[in-house]
Formats: sequence, C-alpha cells, structure tokens
Amino acid sequence: MSNSANDQRVIIQTDIDFFYGQVEELENPALKSQPFGVQQKHIIVTCNYIARAKGVRKLQLLGDALKACPELFIVNGEDLARYRAASKGIFHLVRSLVTGQKVERLGLDELFIDVTDMMEAHLTELGWNGDPDSTTALEEVQTFRIPLNGQSFTYNPYNWIGFKIDSDGDRMSQSSQSQKRLSWQTIKLHAASHLAFYIRNQIKDRLGFTCSAGIATSKIFAKLAADVHKPNDQTLLCPDKYAAFLEPLHIRKIMGIGYKASRTLCKNLGLLKDEHQANEDDALDDVEEAAQEGEAWYLPELTVSYVHQHCTIQQFLKWFGDRQGPLLWDLIHGIDNSQVLPTPLIPSQISIEDSFRLCKTMADATARLHDLSIDFIQRLEVELRVKDEFVKYPTTLRLTTRNRGKNDDGTWRDSKGLRDTRISKSSRMPVDVFDISRSIPERADALVEQSLLPMLRNLVKEPFALTLLNIAAAHLSTKRPATSIQNLFAKGKSIEETSPTTTPPLQQPLKRKRSNEEVDYDDDTGFAPSDYESMVLLGDGDETWDTCSICGKAMFTWGMQAHRLYHEKETRNQE
Repeated sequence: MSNSANDQRVIIQTDIDFFYGQVEELENPALKSQPFGVQQKHIIVTCNYIARAKGVRKLQLLGDALKACPELFIVNGEDLARYRAASKGIFHLVRSLVTGQKVERLGLDELFIDVTDMMEAHLTELGWNGDPDSTTALEEVQTFRIPLNGQSFTYNPYNWIGFKIDSDGDRMSQSSQSQKRLSWQTIKLHAASHLAFYIRNQIKDRLGFTCSAGIATSKIFAKLAADVHKPNDQTLLCPDKYAAFLEPLHIRKIMGIGYKASRTLCKNLGLLKDEHQANEDDALDDVEEAAQEGEAWYLPELTVSYVHQHCTIQQFLKWFGDRQGPLLWDLIHGIDNSQVLPTPLIPSQISIEDSFRLCKTMADATARLHDLSIDFIQRLEVELRVKDEFVKYPTTLRLTTRNRGKNDDGTWRDSKGLRDTRISKSSRMPVDVFDISRSIPERADALVEQSLLPMLRNLVKEPFALTLLNIAAAHLSTKRPATSIQNLFAKGKSIEETSPTTTPPLQQPLKRKRSNEEVDYDDDTGFAPSDYESMVLLGDGDETWDTCSICGKAMFTWGMQAHRLYHEKETRNQE
C-alpha cells in the first residue's frame, strides 16, 4: 500500500500505561485499589482504569469528573519534577539496551526504538544472506544477545509474543507454530516481538512500570499497534495488513492528524455541526477550552476510509496548502518515512512555557513568572544535575513573551496571528540558579526579581495583554558561571541583554517537509498543539504530539527532524 509496507526497518514503540498514575502508585501503593485522577489547573489530565470504568475521562473538567465519580480521589499533578525524573530513568534504561542507542522520546511516557541494526545483526548470526524475501528453516530455540549489557534470551522464531495482526487476523501466538520454512522478514518481526517483550520486562523489573508496545516497520504503524491491546501487552502489526488496518480508524488516531486538521476536514466534507461553523478558524487557546468543548464535533464518520472515498489530493492541496496537503495525504495513506531521531542524553537547550488567555498587570505577570521559574529550575535539575552536581551549565537566560496588543479602536486583538508576534530578550544566566544549598523557591524568587522582571519591563510596557511567557536556558557549558546576581549588582553592573527582536517561532510546531529543508510556521494550516506543556506531555497512547528534548515544546512527531535542525542552526549562529 505504501512505502511503509515495503520498509525493511523494525520500529518498536513503547507506551507506559497510565504514566502519571503509575508514578503516583509507586509512591503511594494504596491508590491502586481506588479510582483516582491527576489534576492540573481545573482539568483531570489523566485517570486510572478504575476511574475510567466509572465514567471519568482524560482532559475532563474537574467538576464533570466528580459528577461522574463522586468518590474520585484527586492527586495534584502540577509539579512535573517527579514525572520528568521517572521519564528520564525509563529513557536511560532503554537506551542502554539498544545498539546504536536509536531511542527517541515522545512526551514523557512514550519511546520510539529503532532496532533494525540489532535485528539484522542477529539474522546474520543465524545465516541470513541479506535478502528479506528469502526463506529458511531454523531450530525452534534460538538465542538473542543484547550486546550492550551482555545479557541474552532464548526464543522460538516461529512464534511471537503478545498479539499479531496480519492477513490471518488479530491473534495470540499458539504453543506450536513451527513450519518447515519461514521468510527472513517474518523471522525478523517475530524476533523483534521477543525483544520488545524483553525491553518491557526490563522496565517493569528494574523501574516498576508496566507498558504497552507496538512493533512495525514505521513509526506511524508502531504507534498504532501499541494502542491496540492495552494495558500491559504488545502487538506486532505486519505490513500485509497495513491497508486494511488503517481503513476503519478515525483520522484522529493517525499520528500527525490533530484537532484543527480534523475540523477542517469536517467543515469541507459537510460534517461539522452547525453550532461550530462560526468558530472553525478559532485558535484552541488551551486545554481547558478543549475540555469544555469536548468532542461535540468529533463525528464517527470521519474515518480513513471515508476520507479516501470522498477526498482527492487536489482537495487536500486546496484545504491545507501545497506543503501540508501532500504530507497529510501521505499520512492517511500510511506513508511515513520519518526516522527515529535519537534523543540526546543532555539537551542543548531547555525551556518552560505557559500560555493563557490574558495577563494584564505586572503583578499577575510576576506571579506567573515565579510559578514558571520554579518549574524551570526543577527541570534544569532533572536534565542537567547528576547526584549533587550539575554536569552542564547554561550560560544564557532568555525570556520570551507574546503580547496581544490593541486594535486602532482600543479593543484587544483576537487570537489570530499571535504565534508570529513573539519577542525575546536574553541575559547571562545567574550563577545563583545552580546554588543547590538554597531552596528552589528561593532561587526562583531571585531569578524573577533580579533577572526576569527587568527583562520583562524592557519587553513590554503597560497596558499590555500577555498571552504567553517562556523561560529558556541555552548555550550549555561545562564551566560553572563565575558571577552571582548579588555580586553583579553590588559592582554596579547591568546584566548584558540583547536588544529586543522578533524571533522566529522556535517553540512552535514545525511541519515536516520531504527533505531536510528548513520549515517555517504557517498558522493558516490550523495545526496547533495544546499550549500547556504539562498537559500535552501526557500520553496514554492517544496523543499526536512529540516533545522536543532540547526545548521541551510539543509538536508533530514528523516535524522533529526539521525542528532539531533549527536548533542546530540557531546554535551555530550564536557561537
């Protein structure tokens, strides 16, 4: 059906079951026996399976969740430090098992793992001649070696672990599936299912987390496969079933088809409900708005099959443009050549962001900056600190704002075009941020009062209407900064700052092009992730966003390679 069906790669996608909840359960095992949800702001961002059985949903307003389940126990999940630390531990463990360390983080709870090299090396040991269509007969007991840790496991190449979806249906492996001859491609996929099981067991035995997994020849189908049998199971999706598997799925299940793209299709196909017609171009300001609106427009008719039958590539070009149209057309046809991009152990840039409807006073901005600074310092410690020491020190602190501004008649501008109006200011990173002898709130206070507020006052003048604040750390060095905030001001020196500039939307979702060309953000296409980083990082297998390991911002997975190239170019330009 597609390039994916002919792809010789082997991709494993892992998805930690109910990630936030498992973090809480490992800390408080008593939670396992009762319905509970994790709250951020006024939203239940995720809930355990007991709560789901009682009618609680992810991304549900807190009040609605309590109506559905009055006995729901609420856990505050606004402090992401523990979740990030757990996510980092899982990533480091899996990375230590994979030859070539081709492991890419997707949010906090998911990983893409390219095990192609491992599988081909293993098949070569078994006598493979390199032809994927050739066949062979093997002994029923084979040994798979994990080179990086010296461990191994035995498996039957005629069987698979978990479920397998192919032209014969969706089924579990039977006790005896031996055949005289088997294609090397089938052996490779079967062996990969055993490797996925080994990885899942390592995560469970060493860290305590159960997870689901999908095995396929591309990222899009590996992720879809991981969603089929959850929780705590795995699915091998074979290429001969890709086309039939894709047809009945709602397009929102396809990685890369998001909220506004779906609504655009609904509108143009006459499926959008009347009450939403007037707002089809409105930006989705935040997760809370999405929770309030729910999925009233989300019609079951909008399946991949329906789109195939009622749309043409010419219509996609008209509705989504010359760049995004072909990309979306490929996605709904299962064409995904995106590579697993290894996430670095230490990011070259870290940022924390919050967006909101309006922030009109300096007092409000100060409070928001303080909360954001606590999260920012916590993340610096998770990403850059090993035991009691920082291994890297960002030398640049950057503050970015987005100001709505006023129309000529004095009214505030609407949300359209906001993503093009970010402005930033930078300064040297104060050394006090790294002083672990002081509490994080104390360091956050100093950062706000002596660094961030001066930059903010330089960026915006009252009256203002901010809709976004972003704090970033860049230009990492192995040398600790030598000047503290107190010493700097005691000497009467000002913090060096760059002049205000309108910056390219670094933190915005970038869209994939067919090569490694640069891409820019086009707001007219209607692709926009949730503005709340803490919420878009949630997964449980049905999110469509990836998260940049460098800056922490959510975006489409297939835009990640171009996004990282942007970071590399920015770093070169600033050196």
